[in-house]
Amino acid sequence: MLTKQEKIKQVEEISQGFSQGKILVFLDIAGLKVNELNNLRKILKTLGSKLRVVKKRLLKIAFQKTGLEFKNPAGQLGVVFSSEALEEIAGPIYKFSQQNGALKINGGLDIPNKKFLAADLLKQIGQLPSREVLLSRLANVLISPLRALLYVLQERGKKVGQ
Repeated sequence: MLTKQEKIKQVEEISQGFSQGKILVFLDIAGLKVNELNNLRKILKTLGSKLRVVKKRLLKIAFQKTGLEFKNPAGQLGVVFSSEALEEIAGPIYKFSQQNGALKINGGLDIPNKKFLAADLLKQIGQLPSREVLLSRLANVLISPLRALLYVLQERGKKVGQ
């Protein structure tokens, strides 16, 4: 049981996370084992994000302090605080949720725009390939017509040379 001072400190830390971060992602962590939760924390830490298990009531108070409307997510609540872009953290969270069926994505919050993000949107963004893969696909699409033209010119040159 947390004392009143500890609860006040947690609310202040959560409010501080709002001011320092760009994205919050709400996760339902019910059913996750401690070692799985620690693995997720390690993954998120490498991305500059932080996972905290938060009481919903304390999160609601922190939302009210910052002037945001609180939408009560289902299940046991884990909150990812990230100063990175949504695209950077959505992929690893989605992949982890696919590997561990107990983890569910409940939604998120774009802090600068004060806009709630639906769970489906976060899952769709998480399914997108990485930036490098998308750039290589774009380069391939741009180069393929040139490659075909070079092939035609090469074959034409062989016929003319005969």
